[in-house]
Amino acid sequence: MIFVCAVVFAPLLLIRAMYATQIHFQTTTLSPAEYGIVPGARVFPDGSLSAVVQERADAAILLYQHELIDNVFVSGDNRHNAEADAITAYLIRQGIPQENITTDRTGIDTGDTCRHFARTSSTGIVITQEFHLPRAMFLCDQYEANIAGLAVNHLGLLESRGSNPLAVYRTRLWRSVREAVLIWSILLGVYDVFSNEAERMEQQ
Repeated sequence: MIFVCAVVFAPLLLIRAMYATQIHFQTTTLSPAEYGIVPGARVFPDGSLSAVVQERADAAILLYQHELIDNVFVSGDNRHNAEADAITAYLIRQGIPQENITTDRTGIDTGDTCRHFARTSSTGIVITQEFHLPRAMFLCDQYEANIAGLAVNHLGLLESRGSNPLAVYRTRLWRSVREAVLIWSILLGVYDVFSNEAERMEQQ
């Protein structure tokens, strides 16, 4: 069992170590960048943002207000509940001018987000939760994007991460396992095989 766990998690741990110096846990250690990159996450049918994506959006607003980014690159899956548009609308309501927001409506997965961002700019800050950052930064590296990462869950933007400690633990465990599997899929060259809808849409 220990051997299996070591095999499953070894690539994830290695990639975390690779990007350790580029991942920031507070805004004061960041250097200014042209773009903040906000990967999409769940949006509810009424257009409201889930806690995960609102935390990312609020962190982008914070960086913009502190002049650490000039623009925001919003990337999300617009097939269900207009994810990218909902995030963009939220940022505009919070005071970021529309002309400073680039909306990518075919960011179906993190690889799509990185590929599409690389067509827009080569420097930015990936604004997402710590569990997501190693994979996001590894994928963006594949498209030669020079990025830093901001672990938004360390900024104190959410009032609560859940009242049930067991549920919180299960969520964190699931995310770790999922990220480990996804890293393996990238290394084995099958990541885009299972998530290639954006690529097909671009070819139409």
